[in-house]
Amino acid sequence: MPSSAAPPIDRQADQVRRQLRQLVEDLASCTPEQRLATVAQVRGSCEELLSPALLDAMAAARDQGWGLRRIGAASHYSHEQVRSLLARNPDGQSTPVR
Repeated sequence: MPSSAAPPIDRQADQVRRQLRQLVEDLASCTPEQRLATVAQVRGSCEELLSPALLDAMAAARDQGWGLRRIGAASHYSHEQVRSLLARNPDGQSTPVR
């Protein structure tokens, strides 16, 4: 009988989201300077790490025959944004810009 437990990768993503929510809650007690600096640093790190991973996943999906609309639906981008990103970054390398 199949297990209803979430796959390990989903559990990891949930853990990251919980940690980020906790960070945001903890920032409420910090000075505006601390809050701004921390949010900017975390946001930059997330972009640096996740943008290439997103492009890589888009390129892999395209290579497996996925259409632009399907990739867009899965990644929360329009199919035109997906087309543009893949045209500028055909190998999934670099940083996407919304």
